[in-house]
Amino acid sequence: MGQKVGEWTIEGELGRGSTSTVYKATHASLPGDFALKAINPKLTDTPEAAERFMHQGQAAASINHPNVVRMQAPFVEAGTL
Repeated sequence: MGQKVGEWTIEGELGRGSTSTVYKATHASLPGDFALKAINPKLTDTPEAAERFMHQGQAAASINHPNVVRMQAPFVEAGTL
């Protein structure tokens, strides 16, 4: 794919559900591959929805457990995917 989203480059789609799509991505300055989750734009059409997404991302980033995928950096970038 090669599409850029901020510092991220989308390499391909990993999976899709009713609320989001997960992409394989690389970061401009971080080594390795990452999973980038994009919320369905229909679910983020209000400022409150974007705020809720960021709040949930920050809460997820505070979890550190070997059986839980680590959240790196929640962000909102409108109109990119």
